[in-house]
Amino acid sequence: MKILALSTIIIIFLVYAGCSIRNDLSELKGPYLGQTPPGMTPEIFAPGIVSTGFHEHSFPAFSPDGKEIFWTRGFMSNYRFRFPAFTLHIKMTPRGWSKPERAPFAHLAGSSEASFSPDGNRVYFSASHSIDPGEAEQKDLNIWILEREGTQWLEPKPIDSIINTANTEMQPTVTRQYTLYYVGYFEGGKNNYGIYRSELQRGRYIKPELLPSSINTVFVDWTPFIDPDERYILFSSTRSGGYGSGDLYICYRYPDGTWTEAINLGPIINEDNNERYPYVSPDGKYLFFLSDKVNDNLLSEKTYSYKEMEEFYLNPGNGYSDVYWVDAKIIEELKPKK
Repeated sequence: MKILALSTIIIIFLVYAGCSIRNDLSELKGPYLGQTPPGMTPEIFAPGIVSTGFHEHSFPAFSPDGKEIFWTRGFMSNYRFRFPAFTLHIKMTPRGWSKPERAPFAHLAGSSEASFSPDGNRVYFSASHSIDPGEAEQKDLNIWILEREGTQWLEPKPIDSIINTANTEMQPTVTRQYTLYYVGYFEGGKNNYGIYRSELQRGRYIKPELLPSSINTVFVDWTPFIDPDERYILFSSTRSGGYGSGDLYICYRYPDGTWTEAINLGPIINEDNNERYPYVSPDGKYLFFLSDKVNDNLLSEKTYSYKEMEEFYLNPGNGYSDVYWVDAKIIEELKPKK
């Protein structure tokens, strides 16, 4: 498969100008891109900015102060070409939010799924084992670290070899102690995916442990998010008993390091769509996740005009994966009583 040049991607953006993508964000003030906070019903986050008619492919990772955001956006592909995903980066400035730009590590093939460390000094992300931007297929994703020095980001480096193997490692998140949770090779799981944990000791990661059967099953278990204080883990699973496709689940961690059974987040969050990439904002107020939910207008038997249908298909809610956010109270409400 070939990866198109940047100029071709720009053409694609122009062709899909009807997607109502906003690039001038200077009028947006305040945290969360100036969006009105949601209640207990999930809402599309930042339509036309973060959620678009394209394929959003990661949670929006906020810096601890809320002034920077990384997220990944994918593009349509066809039988011949595989268009690369882009990791985007925006910052809050005194004049409002900046225009979306490619992330500092976007030159790495397959770079995606960025996540800040809770202190804001590191960004963990997935990328190919190769730094060759012309590499057409990312058969072996690894985990990389981007470190900050003052106000500048340094050149990204791959994580310890005890984590990165000849197989795929991806979807990293970390605790305040830099304990790493990620998806790696698990022969017993669907697609050979499993969720692992590795502690940082004396500056290096130790041998990762596969999380227990309450988290890893014979189904697809992936896109983990670990609470900074390691009180719980959120993840997506296709296990039986859900509401359809992938559902979001939570397991709470006991002081002795064991975990509760997985608890489904319920029908307010999970529908008969694919829900994945859960994430809790650094202030703990909001739960973000991706969903393939479809605009009700597209499912209606009502006859719409061509202009109306074009508007539905080229904007968020077209089933091509959007970012949703909701009040995070559900996390405490589901916690088992002692």
